[in-house]
Amino acid sequence: AIGSYSFSVRSTDSAGNGTTSATVVITVEQISGPDYGAPVVWSRSGQIISGGSAQYSWIAPSSGWVIFGTCGSGFDTTLDVAGTFNDDHRQGSGFCGYGLASYVRLQVNSGVTYAITLRGYGLSAGSYIIEIRYG
Repeated sequence: AIGSYSFSVRSTDSAGNGTTSATVVITVEQISGPDYGAPVVWSRSGQIISGGSAQYSWIAPSSGWVIFGTCGSGFDTTLDVAGTFNDDHRQGSGFCGYGLASYVRLQVNSGVTYAITLRGYGLSAGSYIIEIRYG
């Protein structure tokens, strides 16, 4: 996740008799690539009740590979985009790096309208964020 973090390291000597101090260097780099680096071109947010869904349509402004994702949603999500179904509800999803987010990656054509349906996995419900990125 992007943000500022503080770390504290404390250790004891091998006999456990006291504390020693050391300097620890931690290097953090922003992850980039098709899943993370592209700017968001469209996003929506809202609430889904148990058993409900959110439906949207999106017109692709240009052709290319697009990622529809639910990173940051507060519950286990599923996505259906233009008939391409994805239920990526495993912990540690590669798309967001963590959580229960779903994503669909497909090649889109400029000017074509794509139907997007977001649901909770099973009867999951809560707040959602859906984003579209080229990549």
